[in-house]
Amino acid sequence: MARGAPSASAHNKNRRVKAKEKRQAETARTQEQPTMNYPQRRVITSHAQGSSLTNDTEPEVVVLDDIKSSNVLKCPTGTAHLSELWATPSAPGINTYTLEQDDSKLGEKHFTTATGSNLRMTYFEPNTVCGMHRTSSVDYNIIMDGEVYLQVPDGKGGIKETVCRRGDVVIQRGTLHAWRAGAEGARWVSVLVGAKKVVDPSGKELPDVLL
Repeated sequence: MARGAPSASAHNKNRRVKAKEKRQAETARTQEQPTMNYPQRRVITSHAQGSSLTNDTEPEVVVLDDIKSSNVLKCPTGTAHLSELWATPSAPGINTYTLEQDDSKLGEKHFTTATGSNLRMTYFEPNTVCGMHRTSSVDYNIIMDGEVYLQVPDGKGGIKETVCRRGDVVIQRGTLHAWRAGAEGARWVSVLVGAKKVVDPSGKELPDVLL
C-alpha cells in the first residue's frame, strides 16, 4: 500500500458514514412531505348538560371529538374531497348552551350561506383541476399542504395562474376562479362569509357560477 493512501477499513468506514447521511436526508425529506389523510378530524366544544355557572366555578365544558366524512367531487380533471365542518345561518352566530345539532349539515345543503358562514376543508388529489366558479361571499383560504395554482380570468378570454404553497392565504372577494393542484396534491381550509353580489362599473351584478 502506498504511503499516505487510506486503508481499506478507513474507506469502508467512509462509505458507511455517507450511506448513513443519505438515509438521514431521505428520512428528513419524507417527514417534510404533507400528510393529507381523509376524512378530516373535527373537535367541537359544548357545555355539559345540567352544568351551570356559579359564584365559584365555570360550567363544565365537554369536548366532542369525531371524524367528519368528506364528499367526493368529480372535477373536469381528477377528484376533490370536501369536508363541511361547520356553518352558521346568521351573523352573529348563535351558540346554544349545549350542542343541539350538527350545524355542518347546513353547509352540506348550501355551498355558501348568504347571511352566515361556512367552514370547509378541501383536498385535491394530485393534478386535479376544478371548473371555474364564483360565489357571493368573502372566502378566506389557508393553504395547509401541497401546492395549488389559483386560476383567474385574464380579461382577454384566457386565464392566468398564481402558485400558492403551504402557509399562503388566498382571499377571494366574489371573483371567478378555479384551482389546479400540483403533483403532490393540495389541502386547504376555507371560511366563507356570505356577502352581497359584486357590481361591475356598468351596474351589472356578477352572477354566482356554481361547480
